[in-house]
Amino acid sequence: ANEQTSLKPLEKKVLGDFGCQKFIYCSDAGLGSESIREYNHMGERAYIVTQSIKKLKKEEKEWALNLQGFKRVSDGTPVDITKLPEDDKGLYYKDMPYTTSKLHPRLIVTYSPKYFQWIQRFFCSSTVKDGNIKYQDNYFIMMF
Repeated sequence: ANEQTSLKPLEKKVLGDFGCQKFIYCSDAGLGSESIREYNHMGERAYIVTQSIKKLKKEEKEWALNLQGFKRVSDGTPVDITKLPEDDKGLYYKDMPYTTSKLHPRLIVTYSPKYFQWIQRFFCSSTVKDGNIKYQDNYFIMMF
């Protein structure tokens, strides 16, 4: 069955069976259609949809890959991620309005030095060149 059309009835069943009103729907872009987002944007429900940087428009892609504007997740303090120590285990983010729809979601980029080092080691030794982060398919954006 098409996952797009079977998702809402499945969600209704889960919400009914467990009697929960608070619900956060998480998916990749393949199951993040506008109608599914609208359905999960009512009451106490919310949604998070991951999106590949590769598929963003040029302006959003440039913003996402720019190393400026990150904040520490734990307290919102602005951080220059180019000056983090090698053993840093923090999690960082930046966000902006992403008004591609009537829901007015936000585009959020996350950065983890620990995950970045793991990618470098195992997948893409060319990720860092001359001290700059280069685009790789393994970076994702969360939108909600």
